Amino acid sequence: MRDTSGVELHSSSVKAAHITAPDRVDVVDTEPPTLEIDHAIVRPQLISICGSDLRVLHAMPEGEYPRKIGESGHEVIGVVEEVEYRSRIAFPLRAGDRVLGAIYPHIAMAERFMTSPANLFPVPDIPAEEMVMAQPLATVISGAQRLSPVNARSAVVIGQGGLGLLWNSVLRRMGARRIVALDLSAERRAVAERYGATHTVDGGDPDAVAQAREALGGAEADVVIEACGEPEAINMCGALVRAHGEVMFFGIPKRESFDYGFLQLYRKQPTVLFSSVGGPAMFSMAINLIAMGDYDVSGIITHRFPLDRVADAYETAYRRSDGAVRVAIELQR
Repeated sequence: MRDTSGVELHSSSVKAAHITAPDRVDVVDTEPPTLEIDHAIVRPQLISICGSDLRVLHAMPEGEYPRKIGESGHEVIGVVEEVEYRSRIAFPLRAGDRVLGAIYPHIAMAERFMTSPANLFPVPDIPAEEMVMAQPLATVISGAQRLSPVNARSAVVIGQGGLGLLWNSVLRRMGARRIVALDLSAERRAVAERYGATHTVDGGDPDAVAQAREALGGAEADVVIEACGEPEAINMCGALVRAHGEVMFFGIPKRESFDYGFLQLYRKQPTVLFSSVGGPAMFSMAINLIAMGDYDVSGIITHRFPLDRVADAYETAYRRSDGAVRVAIELQR
């Protein structure tokens, strides 16, 4: 079954990002995707840039460049243009459906791309900049379910980009008593309390750990969430967590390897967890939570660029410049 009902199809070339070397991305004209069995072609409206996309641009091993055309983007709100099923008896998507894309591999930084329908989830008519946050919210909910109950416990969230803000919200919803948010950016710290933080600390201050402990009433945290992937932030976790507490390494590491002060963490013997992905049930849950107004995600996307300025968009996201929290590519609708 091939469905193109009522959707104008485009046969000319499409524009897409092409990362050819570390720190080098161009916008190129490429052949439009050709529909394959049990796949869909999607026309993006908004593509949110995640830390894992930045890693593809800046931090992959030398031998892994150039990347595939269309890398790197995977958090998408778009419209299904074509879909074809032959091995399925149920047809969950049709041409014209508006969808959230949780795309793997991350080839969605293009005017059109093809993916499995398993990566697509119908969404209601809610602004794209809010609905696209269902993808990262799903990954945070998935990670939060791995924690011990946090009711009446204390937490530190390192990094106040989109993921860190969502962690604040989820931990507050789960009943955390105190949530201390650390970030280098004054602009990000300024919005952290709106999303659930009870205190904020400049993560670049030499006394950041002491200030976080003071905000926690002189104690160390029951739970520490590392949500930015910076080596300095990863190294702070051992100093911030209490003995036998929990540490969640959630941010995508910015480097393949780096020096780590392991002994401090070892002496405290916390439970150490890793999590970075969601799943179909989590994506559907996150979509519904945002649609029902249970999570306010407005304002997390602060900067928008057209596709032909994708290099500027990646740079703004990477440098966190101009008060950027979350950066997105907005395509012509």
